Amino acid sequence: MIIDKGMFQTTTARLRDGQLYEIAICSKGEASLVGNVYRGRVTRIVSGINAAFVDIGQPLNAYLQISGKYKVRQGDDILVQVVKDAEGGKGAKLTQEISVPGKYVVYLPFESVTKVSRNIENQSERERLLGLGRPIAKGEYGLVIRTQAEGALLEDVERDVQALQALWDSIRQEAILGIGPKLIYQKPSIAAQAARAILDGEIQQLIVNDTEIFNEVISNLKPHGREAQSKVELFNKSSDIFDYFGIKKRIKSLSSKRIWLKSGGNIVFEKTEALAVIDVNTAKSIKGHSAEETIFRTNIEAADEIAMQIKLRDIGGIILVDFIDMKSSKDRAAILARMKSCFASEKGKTTVHGFTALGIMEISRKNEKRDVSAHLLEECPCCRGNGKIQSGNFLLDSIEKEAARVKKHADVECALFEISMFYYKQLLKDDLDEIREISKTYGLSIMICSSQETRPGEVELAGMGSRGVLLEKAKTYAEFVEIES
Repeated sequence: MIIDKGMFQTTTARLRDGQLYEIAICSKGEASLVGNVYRGRVTRIVSGINAAFVDIGQPLNAYLQISGKYKVRQGDDILVQVVKDAEGGKGAKLTQEISVPGKYVVYLPFESVTKVSRNIENQSERERLLGLGRPIAKGEYGLVIRTQAEGALLEDVERDVQALQALWDSIRQEAILGIGPKLIYQKPSIAAQAARAILDGEIQQLIVNDTEIFNEVISNLKPHGREAQSKVELFNKSSDIFDYFGIKKRIKSLSSKRIWLKSGGNIVFEKTEALAVIDVNTAKSIKGHSAEETIFRTNIEAADEIAMQIKLRDIGGIILVDFIDMKSSKDRAAILARMKSCFASEKGKTTVHGFTALGIMEISRKNEKRDVSAHLLEECPCCRGNGKIQSGNFLLDSIEKEAARVKKHADVECALFEISMFYYKQLLKDDLDEIREISKTYGLSIMICSSQETRPGEVELAGMGSRGVLLEKAKTYAEFVEIES
């Protein structure tokens, strides 16, 4: 695990055999709330969708799907846990099914069933762990025995459950005694989580570039001896920590719309609010191979990269993958099997449904956090999220319409327009004849000024009147051009 602490964001990356396989980014002032327990106040109930909006003290009210198991009334204070962070204009998603994770178990105060993690596949070990957990819980609360409990002794599990019960008692007491929205339980800090990952054997080495986080991790590990502490290293080299470990390029790719494959093919990502669409395009060359073989090879390579990108970007919801068309049903089956194997470790999180009648692969995936690209990209002020800016013809059409409006409603000889610097240069190069045509058609002298304040694609009528007055105004701009009628 590598922790890169910067002034404006903290990035945690996990590597296996030198390859990046998991990344989480926390921007300054935007820490994930997932796992936090709040006392919230119900502000509104929408019976049509059986949901409630809950004030938990965040800028946006959170969303709660109402379960018949709990009574929820407007104005009530209720205990809730965040299961998904706020994104865009949507508030966080909540549940009333509280779960508190420990080292070996997850404590479920409102359940009565003991279960074992699906990641423990050995049947005899599953039965042994159930034999440990059920007598402890006695049906009074629920337990999920975690993967880390494999091989654990009875006293280890009991100790973990007792600590979680004490924590739950404190959460419940605060929920009962207090009034109004409040954070009651906050998930452990990034340093505490890293220390736990070392003790649980999830990571073999932790490298961090921040002294404060390093010291906190060491403090958490001190009771467990020098061997645990030896797995933590403070990175104090002058180079970028991700560049040093050769994963900066991979991280950068997470914000790219187009990813190139070694074969020469490429993958294009399109994200909407409802779903993600991924398109696979063929290789540049098929030299030495038949077209069918090239398509299959490209699709196999694309399947591996798509799965990796989905996991690293933490894309959730509905995902549609348009592979290059394959004639062979055997090839399609192989691609489907490859994709399923790529997500095999994400049991219960990702489901590969197969190909539709149109040959599109359907995938559904649960995620808790915002897509990583939300931390790496922001809406373009020029295109406002469209991905493209207005065409030159659209700009000319806008100038013509404004010229027509001015001529119809005002008795003036000249109009002054502001456009962005980008379009101004384009206009000088390609469109002066068109501006002359507009000027001649409407009998109006036109001045076009380059403005830093005007967005690309927009036209602002900045003045109209006599030529002399507007000429003096035009001279206040960095650049302008005059077309006389």
